[in-house]
Amino acid sequence: MDCYITYDRENTLCVARGSSLCKRPDDSIKIFKDAIAFGLKHNCSQFLFDMKEASIVGGPIDTFYIAHDPEKIGAKRNYRFAAVCSGDL
Repeated sequence: MDCYITYDRENTLCVARGSSLCKRPDDSIKIFKDAIAFGLKHNCSQFLFDMKEASIVGGPIDTFYIAHDPEKIGAKRNYRFAAVCSGDL
């Protein structure tokens, strides 16, 4: 999984853009952890995962387990996450 993370100062938002093959849950957990570490450097608590260019492999239950306990992957309860995907998952 290739992922590029940037910080949008205007919107105080960390944006993680994924491309290539994303195998859930392992790749997703790594992206979350990388984005959170990046966000800490910028005092950021809002995250957008732009996965429009990625081919996602895994079922919906994988997404549930990632979001079910965000503190398990280093996120704080006040963090906000959004994801954008294209095509069928």
